Amino acid sequence: MAQKNRQHELYEKLDEVVSHLMDHQPEPGSAEEALLMAMSEYMHGHEQTHYPMPECEVKPVDVIAFQLDRLGWTQAELARRAQIQPTHLSSVLSGKRTLSLTQAKKLAVLFGVPLDRLIPNEFKAQLEPARVTDL
Repeated sequence: MAQKNRQHELYEKLDEVVSHLMDHQPEPGSAEEALLMAMSEYMHGHEQTHYPMPECEVKPVDVIAFQLDRLGWTQAELARRAQIQPTHLSSVLSGKRTLSLTQAKKLAVLFGVPLDRLIPNEFKAQLEPARVTDL
Protein backbone atom coordinates (compact mmCIF):
# COMPACT_ATOMS: atom_id res chain seq x y z
CA MET A 1 0.00 0.00 0.00
CA ALA A 2 2.86 2.38 0.83
CA GLN A 3 4.32 1.71 -2.65
CA LYS A 4 1.03 2.69 -4.33
CA ASN A 5 0.84 5.90 -2.29
CA ARG A 6 4.43 6.73 -3.25
CA GLN A 7 3.71 6.10 -6.93
CA HIS A 8 0.64 8.31 -6.71
CA GLU A 9 2.65 11.09 -5.04
CA LEU A 10 5.30 10.89 -7.76
CA TYR A 11 2.63 10.96 -10.43
CA GLU A 12 1.07 14.08 -8.87
CA LYS A 13 4.48 15.82 -8.79
CA LEU A 14 5.12 14.90 -12.42
CA ASP A 15 1.71 16.28 -13.30
CA GLU A 16 2.63 19.61 -11.69
CA VAL A 17 5.94 19.79 -13.58
CA VAL A 18 4.29 18.85 -16.89
CA SER A 19 1.60 21.50 -16.35
CA HIS A 20 4.28 24.10 -15.58
CA LEU A 21 6.28 23.20 -18.70
CA MET A 22 3.16 23.28 -20.86
CA ASP A 23 2.19 26.70 -19.50
CA HIS A 24 5.62 28.05 -20.51
CA GLN A 25 5.60 26.44 -23.98
CA PRO A 26 9.15 25.19 -24.38
CA GLU A 27 10.97 25.93 -27.62
CA PRO A 28 10.83 23.15 -30.21
CA GLY A 29 13.97 21.01 -29.98
CA SER A 30 14.91 22.33 -26.54
CA ALA A 31 15.87 20.20 -23.55
CA GLU A 32 12.66 21.38 -21.85
CA GLU A 33 10.59 20.09 -24.74
CA ALA A 34 12.39 16.73 -24.62
CA LEU A 35 11.79 16.53 -20.88
CA LEU A 36 8.11 17.40 -21.36
CA MET A 37 7.72 14.68 -23.99
CA ALA A 38 9.48 12.05 -21.87
CA MET A 39 7.43 12.87 -18.77
CA SER A 40 4.20 12.91 -20.79
CA GLU A 41 4.95 9.47 -22.22
CA TYR A 42 5.75 8.12 -18.76
CA MET A 43 2.52 9.58 -17.36
CA HIS A 44 0.51 8.12 -20.25
CA GLY A 45 1.92 4.65 -19.50
CA HIS A 46 1.16 5.09 -15.81
CA GLU A 47 -2.41 6.13 -16.60
CA GLN A 48 -2.92 3.18 -18.94
CA THR A 49 -1.74 0.81 -16.21
CA HIS A 50 -3.40 2.32 -13.16
CA TYR A 51 -6.41 4.14 -14.60
CA PRO A 52 -7.43 2.24 -17.73
CA MET A 53 -10.37 3.63 -19.66
CA PRO A 54 -13.07 1.15 -20.67
CA GLU A 55 -13.59 0.52 -24.35
CA CYS A 56 -16.37 2.72 -25.65
CA GLU A 57 -18.42 1.58 -28.58
CA VAL A 58 -20.41 4.19 -30.42
CA LYS A 59 -23.39 2.45 -31.95
CA PRO A 60 -24.23 3.11 -35.62
CA VAL A 61 -27.68 4.37 -34.61
CA ASP A 62 -25.99 7.02 -32.44
CA VAL A 63 -23.80 8.09 -35.36
CA ILE A 64 -26.88 8.40 -37.58
CA ALA A 65 -28.83 10.36 -34.96
CA PHE A 66 -25.87 12.70 -34.39
CA GLN A 67 -25.45 13.31 -38.12
CA LEU A 68 -29.18 13.97 -38.59
CA ASP A 69 -29.00 16.58 -35.85
CA ARG A 70 -25.75 18.07 -37.18
CA LEU A 71 -27.12 18.39 -40.71
CA GLY A 72 -30.62 19.44 -39.65
CA TRP A 73 -32.17 16.61 -41.67
CA THR A 74 -35.31 14.66 -40.90
CA GLN A 75 -35.44 10.88 -41.16
CA ALA A 76 -37.49 11.30 -44.33
CA GLU A 77 -34.82 13.58 -45.85
CA LEU A 78 -32.07 11.09 -45.02
CA ALA A 79 -34.11 8.19 -46.41
CA ARG A 80 -34.63 10.11 -49.67
CA ARG A 81 -30.96 11.11 -50.01
CA ALA A 82 -29.66 7.62 -49.15
CA GLN A 83 -32.36 5.85 -51.19
CA ILE A 84 -33.41 3.79 -48.16
CA GLN A 85 -37.06 2.96 -47.48
CA PRO A 86 -38.28 5.35 -44.74
CA THR A 87 -39.83 2.45 -42.79
CA HIS A 88 -36.53 0.53 -42.89
CA LEU A 89 -34.59 3.59 -41.70
CA SER A 90 -37.09 4.07 -38.88
CA SER A 91 -36.60 0.41 -37.86
CA VAL A 92 -32.81 0.90 -37.90
CA LEU A 93 -33.06 4.00 -35.72
CA SER A 94 -35.34 2.22 -33.24
CA GLY A 95 -32.89 -0.71 -33.01
CA LYS A 96 -35.19 -3.28 -34.63
CA ARG A 97 -33.08 -3.74 -37.77
CA THR A 98 -29.54 -3.14 -38.95
CA LEU A 99 -28.21 -1.48 -42.07
CA SER A 100 -27.07 -3.55 -45.02
CA LEU A 101 -23.47 -3.02 -46.11
CA THR A 102 -24.72 -1.12 -49.17
CA GLN A 103 -26.86 1.16 -46.99
CA ALA A 104 -23.98 1.73 -44.57
CA LYS A 105 -21.73 2.70 -47.49
CA LYS A 106 -24.29 5.22 -48.74
CA LEU A 107 -24.62 6.79 -45.31
CA ALA A 108 -20.84 6.89 -44.82
CA VAL A 109 -20.50 8.86 -48.04
CA LEU A 110 -23.40 11.19 -47.20
CA PHE A 111 -22.10 11.88 -43.69
CA GLY A 112 -18.40 11.90 -44.59
CA VAL A 113 -17.59 9.36 -41.87
CA PRO A 114 -15.57 6.11 -41.97
CA LEU A 115 -17.68 3.10 -42.96
CA ASP A 116 -16.75 1.19 -39.80
CA ARG A 117 -18.68 3.79 -37.73
CA LEU A 118 -21.89 2.49 -39.29
CA ILE A 119 -21.28 -1.24 -38.83
CA PRO A 120 -21.98 -2.84 -35.43
CA ASN A 121 -18.88 -4.36 -33.82
CA GLU A 122 -20.37 -7.86 -33.86
CA PHE A 123 -20.46 -7.76 -37.69
CA LYS A 124 -17.04 -6.20 -38.31
CA ALA A 125 -15.24 -9.50 -37.69
CA GLN A 126 -17.27 -11.10 -40.50
CA LEU A 127 -16.01 -8.61 -43.07
CA GLU A 128 -12.66 -8.66 -44.79
CA PRO A 129 -10.46 -5.88 -43.30
CA ALA A 130 -10.29 -4.08 -46.65
CA ARG A 131 -14.08 -4.01 -46.96
CA VAL A 132 -14.61 -2.21 -43.66
CA THR A 133 -12.75 0.89 -44.83
CA ASP A 134 -13.38 0.50 -48.55
CA LEU A 135 -15.91 2.94 -49.94
